Amino acid sequence: PHSGTPDYVALDRERVEGLADFKARLAAIDPSAWSVHDRIDYLVLQIEMDHQDFQLRVIRQPTRNPDFYVNQAIGGVTRYIGGRYVDGDGVQVPYDDQRTDGIVAAMRRTPEIVDRAREGLIEGVPEMADVAIERLEDIGSKYRQLVEILTPRVPDSHTSALAEAADVAATSLGGYRDWLLEARDDMTAPYAIGAPAFEWLVQNVY
Repeated sequence: PHSGTPDYVALDRERVEGLADFKARLAAIDPSAWSVHDRIDYLVLQIEMDHQDFQLRVIRQPTRNPDFYVNQAIGGVTRYIGGRYVDGDGVQVPYDDQRTDGIVAAMRRTPEIVDRAREGLIEGVPEMADVAIERLEDIGSKYRQLVEILTPRVPDSHTSALAEAADVAATSLGGYRDWLLEARDDMTAPYAIGAPAFEWLVQNVY
């Protein structure tokens, strides 16, 4: 039922294990005889690994942050639409068949992402739930406006699929908002990460 949608919690667990191996390999290297430039590269890589480690072990987006899943759902669509969310070459408008197919497919994946949220949020933070709830207010109207904007810019053969997929996405996200409104009172994880974790971040990353 989750075709093409990753298990974000399991994926981060795998990343933690893989990152630990990379950090151990880096620690085994002695850069003391390297040039200044090479030692800086070594430290930059160490900092990047420490930052990833912090995100995976402390921030834990997939298990703590309900808005993480909103970003996954909406971000999957905006990557195909274009604008400031796209890396590399710009996106040509009107959209061709391939890019329109990407927009439609991303919208259709939204129910799977919402299912992942209900499974993964085992330590939800209520303040983060509030962010998601606010963003998802009147989500149906927002998707209808998106369809109005996109329809003249996609092939005629795709307009009905676009409208159908947008309705699926909006309905799913609306249901997610309703679920969050009910589940929020049971979310008791602290928003603050604590002084020791923050001090570690400052000392090792910043």
